[in-house]
Amino acid sequence: MLIKDKKINLVNFALIIYIFSIIVFNEGTMALKIVRVFFVGIMLINLIGKKKIYLNKFVYWMLAFWILCLLSIKWTISIDNSKEMVVTLLYNLICNFFVLNLLCEDRKRIILIIKTIIFSSIILFGRIALQHGILVYVDGRRGGNNGLENANTIGTVAAIAVVLGIYCVKEREYKYPIIYYISIIANISVIVLSASRKAILYALIPIIFYYIVNSKNSLKVMRNIVLAVVIFFITYFTIMKVPILYSIIGNRVETMINGFTGQGETDASTSLRMKMIEWGVEWFKEKPKLGYGIDSYKMLLGTKETSFGITGAYAHNNYIELIVDVGILGLVVYYYIYIYMIIKSFKYIKSRNLLLILMLGILIACMVNEYGQVTYYYKFYQLVLLLIYIVIQNEIEKGKENVK
Repeated sequence: MLIKDKKINLVNFALIIYIFSIIVFNEGTMALKIVRVFFVGIMLINLIGKKKIYLNKFVYWMLAFWILCLLSIKWTISIDNSKEMVVTLLYNLICNFFVLNLLCEDRKRIILIIKTIIFSSIILFGRIALQHGILVYVDGRRGGNNGLENANTIGTVAAIAVVLGIYCVKEREYKYPIIYYISIIANISVIVLSASRKAILYALIPIIFYYIVNSKNSLKVMRNIVLAVVIFFITYFTIMKVPILYSIIGNRVETMINGFTGQGETDASTSLRMKMIEWGVEWFKEKPKLGYGIDSYKMLLGTKETSFGITGAYAHNNYIELIVDVGILGLVVYYYIYIYMIIKSFKYIKSRNLLLILMLGILIACMVNEYGQVTYYYKFYQLVLLLIYIVIQNEIEKGKENVK
């Protein structure tokens, strides 16, 4: 019994360390590589000991998308780029397969992952602050190079950590409540200091969504919709009217809105991103079915005169990136799991499961923010999708048990 307990503890430890590493460590660092090898090794031993493999729709989806990307090497315009991305996606697939098996084996590990995300987010920003200064993003460096994480990456993790922290507080998933209240405040601070517009949406959408759907009658639904609108506008006017908040993030929100409306002044970043979308649509029209091969957008962008030069850059838009790289077929394959989860979630939303509602809100926030983010290979983001899927499956299984 003691040996079994030690084994379980080692498995959970490996899971915690893996989740921590994909959040805190930069991609390609030796630390992340070592942790990944350690995690996969422990998971293989665990899998052999259990002699049971869990295969489900999420696994099949990951595999189908990876196979399509692998096949795209045949018609890609950049073999090196496509091969490198296929390897990255394979690493993600293998690690997420093991995480999924652990969660199917013991659903209590969902809370373990949630708590790891909440505190890893704070540690991540602590690392950035020590290396580059606490105001690094406010001072204009958006990151993504020289060991500095992209500001949107920092903001995304912190925003999702805020939502998960709220879940832990409301469901009393803690021994020391003050720690989780502090974590929420700390992660909100990280959102502000990241100066990420997307982070605000990642935090607000799930919370507003919860207040709208978590109502027992139509009158309360209308009340909560009004409340949600009020919360949204209070947040907007706060960041626009409070000088320090405006200087950090309000001006960025303003230029983003101007970019969409075509009125007023906008910044160079927003203008360029709008052009990148236009070019992406043009390239898609030339090869709509299968695209130019995975991770080929940057090669096409390299032919344009931009600040990225001949090396180009990703599309800063998941939809455009996918339709250019793997065509309409790739877009449908990738977003199949999103549509599946949304349909299933709404079917069981009446259960008023707080975690299910918040997770569906996060999924909606993901789809909104993917207009300005490329996420299909982002490890943390794929982990969040996996968590959403498992939470939904829990409700499906509960529904089947109730029918019996």
